[in-house]
Amino acid sequence: MRWIPALVLAAAVAAGCSLGGGGGSEPGPADAADVAQAADAMDAADPGKESADPGKDPGAGPDLPQPRDEASGDEASGDEAAPGDDGGPEAGDAEDAAPDVPGARPPGPGALVVSELMIDPSTDPDSAGEWIELANVAGYPVAVAGLEVADLGSDSFVVDASIVVPIDGLLVLARVGDPAVNGGVSPDFVYGNAMSLANGADEVVLRYDGTEVDAVAWDAPAWDVPAAASLALSWDRLDAGANDDPSAWCAGTPSTPGAANPECPCTPSCDGAACGPDGCGAECGACAEGWACSPDRQCAPSGGETPGEGDVIFNEIMIDPDAVLDSSGEWIELKNVSEKAIQLYGLTLAGDGGEAFPIAVSKVLPPGGLFVLARKAAPADNGGVAPDLVYSKVPLVNGGDTLILRRGVILVDKVVYGDGWPIVEGASLSLDPLVADFGLNDDPAAWCASSSAMSGGDKGTPGAENDPCP
Repeated sequence: MRWIPALVLAAAVAAGCSLGGGGGSEPGPADAADVAQAADAMDAADPGKESADPGKDPGAGPDLPQPRDEASGDEASGDEAAPGDDGGPEAGDAEDAAPDVPGARPPGPGALVVSELMIDPSTDPDSAGEWIELANVAGYPVAVAGLEVADLGSDSFVVDASIVVPIDGLLVLARVGDPAVNGGVSPDFVYGNAMSLANGADEVVLRYDGTEVDAVAWDAPAWDVPAAASLALSWDRLDAGANDDPSAWCAGTPSTPGAANPECPCTPSCDGAACGPDGCGAECGACAEGWACSPDRQCAPSGGETPGEGDVIFNEIMIDPDAVLDSSGEWIELKNVSEKAIQLYGLTLAGDGGEAFPIAVSKVLPPGGLFVLARKAAPADNGGVAPDLVYSKVPLVNGGDTLILRRGVILVDKVVYGDGWPIVEGASLSLDPLVADFGLNDDPAAWCASSSAMSGGDKGTPGAENDPCP
């Protein structure tokens, strides 16, 4: 719905603007000579903004020719309307006061949304057919007198006509007012040569009293600016934030200046994405528990801090199981001895022979928390352990070996066991709870054989507090 108060027309007449071809003639379409004269003038070279595309009228052309005074033969003053520009008030034609519309007030941020742009029309000259449509999404009538429309360069104009856009209404701003010249548009306001729209890259920025109301910036190739059709915002994306996304726009075929746009057809885009929006209201995928979708639509560990040296230590090790084979019953328990929640993702379990197993699950370990890695997943196969993660590639040598926990080049913990260590067949090597420390767990005296029985027959406390050492 579009509504321009009658007071606008009264203001135009009071300012001395002609509504027809000139003199005292009745309002009506421009005759053929007027149309030709206007088209010739708009087709002249414009020293203003350069267009990004070949063939595009490079910005604002010279001022349109003014109607001549029939008595003197002189051109009328700049306050007279240009031929064919009777489709709406022009810049400079406003009254001081806005129409008395209950609840009307100036636009705040997001109150007006750039909703349709005719950037590359089929008119000759090209620039004669450019226009901008704004939608009122504020929930109140918007008084637009004083609204600045600009780009990020030198183009700008101020809507200085007394216009109120009703709730859900539309406002059409055009370079030329005559539908016979501008491609059939009946604009609400004519801004002339104050602004041009470049095909390849440009902006439309709305400001009121120095505060941005909305802005749209387009640039090839992300934005596909259609030729001989408007760039139309999908009506289900009518929002000052959504219209920043090129996927919210499509070719207006047909263009709908002053009327609601259809919804744009949507093609989901999930190339290379593991999660996040597909651009059409659905998701490309979901992340597993403990993971979150990153801005580049990849699943990444969620929560916790990166461990430093000594934050996570080896706390219990089943080196020589008896109930099952070593290759099935070996397991390792880690403990967070820091005062912060630790993200285990990115840690690597390694030996001193080059063997390594990366921890590639997202797991936040709270202070004092335990994490068990086992060679087999099923308790029936591994001697009665319910592991948090199954690992491989790091076998434990009964007579002596080295275990390393690192993050990149940062050593988080290291244990070297061998002669003199309390390694007992069928019992885990258990760190005394009183000396759970990065430095102290290097001493074999800080370890003992577990005494608590497991369901499979061996002894150990995987996932639970260790037995005190005697």
